[in-house]
Amino acid sequence: LKNSYQKVESNKKVVELCKKVGMPIFGNFIIGAPDEDLNSILDTIKFIENTKMDVADVFVATPFPNSDLFKICEERGYIKDNITWKDYTCDPKSDKTNAISRTKYFTADQLSNIRKYLYINILNYYNKNKPYKKLDHKKEIENILNGDLSKCKKPFSQKFVASLNNWIIDLKKIKNPRKVKRKILNIFYHLKLKS
Repeated sequence: LKNSYQKVESNKKVVELCKKVGMPIFGNFIIGAPDEDLNSILDTIKFIENTKMDVADVFVATPFPNSDLFKICEERGYIKDNITWKDYTCDPKSDKTNAISRTKYFTADQLSNIRKYLYINILNYYNKNKPYKKLDHKKEIENILNGDLSKCKKPFSQKFVASLNNWIIDLKKIKNPRKVKRKILNIFYHLKLKS
């Protein structure tokens, strides 16, 4: 699309060189090019896992109006119907993404779910330098394509920790000790209701 091509081997060499001189490495990857297939996504995952960058993230290709990508996707009928500027969103710190176009091999929803899978099962741990369960990515993505979204949902422990962190931040904002006590009791009350 950019009329240029970066070879994987040269990108690996750049990562190694950056490591050698102590430069932090931040990798941003895009899935969902119009002709990208499953093998290409698997190659991206393999590159991320094998290069050991400091931080990595994966985004879904977004065809903005008047861009070359938009023109290609529009010609092929890949753009979702009735999109607005609100549809052009992605939160890189979460598993939320909103793909607005399909590709030759994936629907927009499948691309969003593949990104969720990558964030929840790899990037969330990778970026914190924590070990994560090695999964058969091909099998898991094929499951997503067949409608099994179980690996696209945060496990309860991740949801609980995220909620707890938000509550702690809220508590730090409260100056009155009575309000803190009330807030804590309220939190436990809601936890009891959910269980």
